Amino acid sequence: MAPEGPAGNIRPTQISAEGAQLHLGSGPYAEPGWINVDKSRTPAISRIRPLVRMLARVGVLTEQQRNTIWPREVIRRDLSKPLPWGDNTAKAIYSSHMVEHFERAEAQRLLGECLRVLAPGGVLRLVLPDVQVGVRVYLQQKEAGNPRAADELVGSLFYTAYGDMPRLRRLATGLLHRPHRWMYDIDSMRAVLSEVGFSPIQECAFRRGACPDLATIEIRDGVDEAASFYVEAFKT
Repeated sequence: MAPEGPAGNIRPTQISAEGAQLHLGSGPYAEPGWINVDKSRTPAISRIRPLVRMLARVGVLTEQQRNTIWPREVIRRDLSKPLPWGDNTAKAIYSSHMVEHFERAEAQRLLGECLRVLAPGGVLRLVLPDVQVGVRVYLQQKEAGNPRAADELVGSLFYTAYGDMPRLRRLATGLLHRPHRWMYDIDSMRAVLSEVGFSPIQECAFRRGACPDLATIEIRDGVDEAASFYVEAFKT
């Protein structure tokens, strides 16, 4: 690995993916033994404490985000662009609650890149919010006579992070947060993975599957677990 520097200063091309495990969309978590990559601008901003306090004061950052210091091992990389590693090199790729932040065509390109980078026999594990759960809740609320059921459905899908924010706050928020762009259930994600060439593809459960280190890298549970689905796809 390249010498350690500020988060985002390590170029991904300085790190070999040969036999590596890639954690894409890692957020502020640097899982040992993994190459941890995230697109967010927050790693650099988190070290400018006066700016962090100002952004928290105007509501751009939550209290949790304000208090989070990103590990220096997290590499900043725009994952909508081609992955910087060679063909058939990585043995595992893990991504949780990231793919839904891409347009469907962007997500398809990213998953195709994952297939290219994985070595034969390698595994891609994805965790995504399940649109079926939101629709089920909507139908239950609709049947119960809730006149705001549709509004609550749209809000739960996180298609916008702005609400009724003032214009400048909307601009700042847009620079740091990308709302959901496309939502999936297990069947629609199976279709995308199949389209790019993964096989076999199998649904899994929380911390159950072939991907390494699930006991430590898979950290979302509770409500997130109930509202998410888990899928592993393999490169043959």
